[in-house]
Amino acid sequence: MDDFDLKLLQALQEDGRLTNNDLADRVGLSASQCSRRRAALENAGVMPGSNASTVGLGQIFYGATLEAMFNPPGVPTHLAPCCKVPNPGDLDPRTPDIVVIPNVGVVYTGSTKKQSEHGGYAIDDTNVMLLVSNPSIKGRTDTSFVETSQVAPTILQALGLNPSSLQAVQIEGTPVLPGIDFSGNQNNQNNQNNQNNQN
Repeated sequence: MDDFDLKLLQALQEDGRLTNNDLADRVGLSASQCSRRRAALENAGVMPGSNASTVGLGQIFYGATLEAMFNPPGVPTHLAPCCKVPNPGDLDPRTPDIVVIPNVGVVYTGSTKKQSEHGGYAIDDTNVMLLVSNPSIKGRTDTSFVETSQVAPTILQALGLNPSSLQAVQIEGTPVLPGIDFSGNQNNQNNQNNQNNQN
């Protein structure tokens, strides 16, 4: 797939009844080129309104829609040391060129035992409940936006360790989960005392 195929898919996702002439105007190809590409996409099973329902195709992210969530895909022009996280807006080799999201409830598997899928971009994958339990924490619901990357620094803080000792926290500035205070935790105090005694 190239940029023209992606533009065709995006246009047809918005309106699956577009004619090849309409598509040609939208994507900058001739009507005959649109017809050939449309047929190829239909045969591949990714065309909205054709085999898309068979494969459960929901949404396609590429270009600006993908860059709203991630750095632009590509190899940086100036290579940094290994494992350096690119700055916002820099080309990022970790970003995919395209992300295809299946419809809710679609799981790609040959197994009859598999019951769920995790780690995708669907709403039920990206909006996950997190339960934090500790006798020193008063029960409440916090609807702050958090990311799973905040769990590791929070665990370190709960153990009385410095979250900034993680290289990823230093590089990305990952905060601990909001609204959690472990300062009264006895284990935390004991760990802090042990650290102070070692220094």
